[in-house]
Amino acid sequence: MEPLSALSLAANVCQFVEYATKIVSKGNKLRSSPHGLLVEHADLYAASRTVIELNNRLVTAARAHSQAVGFGANPDSDEIQRACTAINHIASDLIRTLDKLRLPSHAGRWRSMRQAVKAVAGKNGVEKMKADLAVERQRLDTALLSSIW
Repeated sequence: MEPLSALSLAANVCQFVEYATKIVSKGNKLRSSPHGLLVEHADLYAASRTVIELNNRLVTAARAHSQAVGFGANPDSDEIQRACTAINHIASDLIRTLDKLRLPSHAGRWRSMRQAVKAVAGKNGVEKMKADLAVERQRLDTALLSSIW
């Protein structure tokens, strides 16, 4: 075997061992979790629910303020509502994704490992949704600051 091929094979074996270690570790964490979610997913789940609730209150307050002032269509208020709607949509998608990654109660070891594989494989999707939420939050912050002026 050529030295470069041997090095490549050793690197592939190390990657496989690392991936398998992640899956076993996450599977054990899932099994011992009281809610069937990894800790980081449980935090995201709770934060997403809170964000939806707060955004709904913000939209309601913005509508009430627009009606009280009586100016009709306010561009700042419209932008706030669009940002809140986008945030609620992304947060709802995130909650649905996390529900798919939730381990059912009384699941066996193999089921927890299968869910761990899904969690590792779905990490990119969850990270993308977190990034999208951050972008929309910045958009909402800008709209709120604009409405103050």
